Amino acid sequence: MKYTLIASRIRALEQQTGVSMDYLHEMSAIAPAVFWRFAVFMHLSTYRRALSVEAFYLAQLAILQFQDCGPCQQIVFSRARMAGVPMAWLQAVQAGHWQTLPDWAQAVVAFARAVVINQSDIAERQIRLAAFFCEEALVELAVNIGMVNVFPIVKRAMGHGQQCMSLNWEGARS
Repeated sequence: MKYTLIASRIRALEQQTGVSMDYLHEMSAIAPAVFWRFAVFMHLSTYRRALSVEAFYLAQLAILQFQDCGPCQQIVFSRARMAGVPMAWLQAVQAGHWQTLPDWAQAVVAFARAVVINQSDIAERQIRLAAFFCEEALVELAVNIGMVNVFPIVKRAMGHGQQCMSLNWEGARS
């Protein structure tokens, strides 16, 4: 009964994002205790209060360009569209033209990318971000950057890494 409920929730998530969640089905069937702890993490990874929704998703998309080959990016893209992030901004980040974004968004994307590749100028980028965001938002951004990396890594470690896929620019699924 419990697995059936979990499976239906996972299928709903698959329909919403347009991405297979086979690794979650497998995790819940083989290691339910691990799945429940991971589910808590998944919920925590969506937390955002002080950070703008646009900054939240632009950072995630920028990070996943280094960590993922499509499926996790599609999930972030779909969620960002459902949250109202402008399509042009998402496409700019995806195409590597994020310098065309507003100054605060450029700072977010540049910072997220710098953290992922461990650039030496992270401290300077933090100072630039502080001009646009409160301290709480900066902490949320830091946690967001760390958490979004977990999903593609767990998927690959479980043998669910996929070949590259192109983003579905149609947006979120209903």
